[in-house]
Amino acid sequence: MASFKGKRKKNQISEFNGRMKRKIKNNGFTLIELMICVAIMGILVAGNIPVFRYLHKLYRMSYACSEIARSSRTVMYLLENDIRNASESAQKWDKFSASEKCIILKTPAVIPGRRFSGDFYDYIVYHRDKKRPEILIKRVFTDKRSLRTPTKQELSHNLKSIKFSFYPSDKNAKLVTFITTFSCSYGRKEYKRTFSSSAGLRNRGL
Repeated sequence: MASFKGKRKKNQISEFNGRMKRKIKNNGFTLIELMICVAIMGILVAGNIPVFRYLHKLYRMSYACSEIARSSRTVMYLLENDIRNASESAQKWDKFSASEKCIILKTPAVIPGRRFSGDFYDYIVYHRDKKRPEILIKRVFTDKRSLRTPTKQELSHNLKSIKFSFYPSDKNAKLVTFITTFSCSYGRKEYKRTFSSSAGLRNRGL
């Protein structure tokens, strides 16, 4: 009889423990557990903010460098090519005058039936825009009989400065040196880079 009562008490205790466990499971997380999870998430987020800022800054800097490299390649290639194909540098054309910030190139016109003509010329002008000096513009003025078409092209939108120098410094200049500076801002900082090159007027006398 005593053993039967002992077994009954053990069964009641085990049933009570089972009920308590089910209640605890059904109640979910406690407040302390939730606070610990929030604190851990806050620490992780706070630790990643400097990394995110650094990566964002690195991206803006790399973007500025790539923009400057792209603009410089375009401008330097076109300038060198046009200078080498020009017969001479002109002092004035239309409303433009040659200066440190503007160059006028006189190029033999391409006439049908002949590759080049020594009697007719096209004019190529590189100059900065007056309203927006960060833009470098290339204009092509053609003879009526030329196969070229008049164009106006914006080459760069991040030009900081440009300077042309001629040797000898007169109408008979044979060598043109040009120094260009490009800049691109990222955030509060500004990235600058300067390029220089020289080219000779090779088609002189055609």
